[in-house]
Amino acid sequence: MKRYLALACAASLLVVGCPAPQQVVPLDIFRIEGDVYLPQGDTSLVARAPFNLLAPVQSLLDPAAEAATGLVKAAEGLEVRLIRIDDNGKAVSTEPLATAKTDANGHYKIDIPTEQISLPASNMVVEVGDYASGKFLRNFATSDKLDLSPVTTASVQLLVDRNEPLFSIPLNVIAEAQILANQSTESINYATTPLAASVSNTLASLKSNTTLSTRIDQLMTRVVSGTVMAPSGRVASVPPKLRLDSWLVPSAEALSGLQAVGANVRVNLHKIDNNGNVLGAALATTLTRSDGKYSFSLPQEALISSEFVVSVGSGPSQMRAMLSGSSSLNISPLSELVSRLIINNGTVLKQNKVPITEFSPPEINAVLDAVQRSTDTTNLGGASNVFAVMSVIQPVAENNSQVTTTLRAVAGTPSPLMTGTVVPATDKDSILLTGTVTAGATVTVEGGTSVVQQVLGAGETSFSINVPLKRNSTHQLQVKATVNGLTSLPTVVNLRADTLNPRIDTNKIIARNPSGQSFETIITGSSGAIEDSGRSTLVIQGGKIGNATTIQTDESGAFSANLAADSGDILNLTAIDEAGNRSTATVVVGGPGPVITQIRQESLIGRDSPFASRVVTIEGAGFDGNLASNIVTFISPFGQSSTSVPSSVSTDRRKLVSPVVSGLVGRLSDLPTDVRVKVTVNNIDSNDTRTFTLLPSITAMSQSQLSGNGQSEFFYFDKSANSQNMLMSSQSAGESSILLIDINGNVINRNLASKITHDSIFRDMTLDNSGNLLVTNFDATLAGKARQLPDIRPTYRISKYRLQGSGAERQLASRLSESVDLGAEPGAIAFSSSNNKIYVALPSKGQVLKIDYTGEVFGRPEILLEGLPKPLKDLELDASGKFMYITVGDSVSIFRLTLNALGSVDLFESNYVAPMGNGNGRMTSDGLGNLYVTLGTGIDRIDEKAKRVNLVPVLEGRQPTVGLVYANGQIFVNQLNVKDLFRLSP
Repeated sequence: MKRYLALACAASLLVVGCPAPQQVVPLDIFRIEGDVYLPQGDTSLVARAPFNLLAPVQSLLDPAAEAATGLVKAAEGLEVRLIRIDDNGKAVSTEPLATAKTDANGHYKIDIPTEQISLPASNMVVEVGDYASGKFLRNFATSDKLDLSPVTTASVQLLVDRNEPLFSIPLNVIAEAQILANQSTESINYATTPLAASVSNTLASLKSNTTLSTRIDQLMTRVVSGTVMAPSGRVASVPPKLRLDSWLVPSAEALSGLQAVGANVRVNLHKIDNNGNVLGAALATTLTRSDGKYSFSLPQEALISSEFVVSVGSGPSQMRAMLSGSSSLNISPLSELVSRLIINNGTVLKQNKVPITEFSPPEINAVLDAVQRSTDTTNLGGASNVFAVMSVIQPVAENNSQVTTTLRAVAGTPSPLMTGTVVPATDKDSILLTGTVTAGATVTVEGGTSVVQQVLGAGETSFSINVPLKRNSTHQLQVKATVNGLTSLPTVVNLRADTLNPRIDTNKIIARNPSGQSFETIITGSSGAIEDSGRSTLVIQGGKIGNATTIQTDESGAFSANLAADSGDILNLTAIDEAGNRSTATVVVGGPGPVITQIRQESLIGRDSPFASRVVTIEGAGFDGNLASNIVTFISPFGQSSTSVPSSVSTDRRKLVSPVVSGLVGRLSDLPTDVRVKVTVNNIDSNDTRTFTLLPSITAMSQSQLSGNGQSEFFYFDKSANSQNMLMSSQSAGESSILLIDINGNVINRNLASKITHDSIFRDMTLDNSGNLLVTNFDATLAGKARQLPDIRPTYRISKYRLQGSGAERQLASRLSESVDLGAEPGAIAFSSSNNKIYVALPSKGQVLKIDYTGEVFGRPEILLEGLPKPLKDLELDASGKFMYITVGDSVSIFRLTLNALGSVDLFESNYVAPMGNGNGRMTSDGLGNLYVTLGTGIDRIDEKAKRVNLVPVLEGRQPTVGLVYANGQIFVNQLNVKDLFRLSP
């Protein structure tokens, strides 16, 4: 069983308030280049050309050169080497993996032999000079842009000097350490200081920096690392790649035949339930290195606990390891076997199951040790894959007395299993509990008026124990079993000892013969009509009813029933609560008057009207044939109350249709909501216990005449003072355009790009701080369209256009600039004015790129995230620019990123909103913390706590919703293959 000490140890691994940046899967690096900087005047390596040391930071994985002074670029001809180092910082071979020379500007380029090695890696460095003499420069090979300087060199040595092996240090830890190192060395002047002294002095400065060392300590306590081991080094049927560094394969792990897998095997972190089922999407993911090692930082929501597993493969080839520690967490058939034994401990031990959360990290490791010993000499008989190996070793372990003894010892005593029916309430002063436990256990029950026990004999497993209760009280009984001094977790039994009779409040009950016809009475009770601690059974009897009518109240005590009774009849009511207590009362059936039995809102869509009308159909009886004699009152949960006159009443006076009054809610985020309705007929009020769900008002703008194919159709709301219009991209066949739509949904310009020559297929768009339009697009020839601009190379890009004019005269005046080729067709785009960063989605690659836009100049695209479920559908920034939301996958999920001041990821939440179903997954936000997402044929709203509600189940017909935009309190949305634009308002 999990000990308090073990809990405390696991809890100590959490760094409150300091979550590590999420480890993301890096791209392979094919070339490394950068500049070499030396102290001015140093004679170890000749230098030249002063360096501007104030360049902006580009990213966590590409830190800028230091803001120190006195550094100059190195001379031409210096050899730059890519080498592998051991945990002490020494080269593992005299032969470098690759070399290059600096040019006249101190710049170098190293082409990486990717068929032999895999980068990035934390145990490889780019180096110049002689390490043994101290006259050298280094930087970790973690990016394709690497400068070398005394600061980068000291940063490498700072991490080398730590106790952790280099392979276990994730890229994000290296990156943050380098940024903090840069910040702490800004005041250093390296002029005239020899190179060796510059490095040693900088290292001493970094080691004395408490902020830096504390932060690295915090990050490393959240790092999980280990090696993936498999039969012949293979997971499933994917062979490892042949690399020069494959000699680093560790020795087999206890079971012979296990070897480290090759590079690029995906390792996922998941949370599992008590049966081993995965809960939600992966919390973190990374790839193995060529030696089978992996490492990543735990996200904030993960603990060192048995309910979190790292895994590779799937199905019969899956291997899991429960988080039993933060380092040396190897994944192998042995760790998979341990996971199975713990998950299935009840079946293996032939006893009640102990929850997996009760196995602490030391206890998991104890089971692993027993499993390793039991299978150490097992003959695998040629088993060459995970499934085959598991088929051999699982029966061996399950039938091994050392394994079962260890598993039983660490599992402890199973909780009692209750048998029979436990009632939720009783009118007695005691309750008899029965169940089964481990043979010979002592059963203890706490939570009654006194603690009671029953000692079972040897071989006896069933118990029956009487527990005293306090009258009219709620009890939480805890039933425990103790065997050999070990006490189980409690089985909890909740019940009420209730000897009080329910109370019938006749002032909240209406029994009415609405039409005046014989044997037709409707009886309704509002909330609190039957006062008790839970549901009650109501028995109604009367002179004309015949057999009694029995109904069930809800939790609030409300009810409704139809009876055979006349006006003036006396109805006898008997309320019986869950404990069997009862009370009686009588009510008299009233004369004619309105009664409501059901209400529903009709899904009517207005056509080209300023505001579409909503109507409700109210069913019941006792309504008046004269429309003016019926007053319908709508009561919203926000306190508003408004009246309306119905538009029609059926001839039998059992149904009326009434328009829904406006003003019941103030904004779309208040919807959907339940609204109560009351009908007053000739000053007689009906019951007001019936509600309907108020949905948005929907208007179809038939004049919009949209013609897109559902691939573009991104929207953007231009909030600038001279515009207040919406932009919508559209593509039909090879033709692409950007529509301008006013705030009322009228299309006022069908092609903003009509006056410029372009070869673009437009996707998403946004505005920069100067009001220029940034558009993700690609060359039309890539979609099969004839070229208009033959001299321009086809690319996937972001283009910046100058906008001019207002209203219907607004146009794209000229193309000002373009980004470099993005490498794949772009989709959604977002611009953060707070950090001057552009974010763009590459749907087919499952990537999000980050582009610096300082000075409104496109920087180099960098990978912010990759390995996301494909396709990546949309990006949305919140109003503050702190959070980025991403919709991904065919069954749309929402991920949330927490962005730091540099525009990079501090926290990655892959389970922000679990898979919601098929849909286009486009998003818009209202600035109040709510997201709106096109899903299926409707729209869902996600509030700031990630709670999801269905705002519009079906917009119209069966066509899926595509794009949408929130503008001035309304949402505009389109459907696939539908020419109308739809407007939603509260």
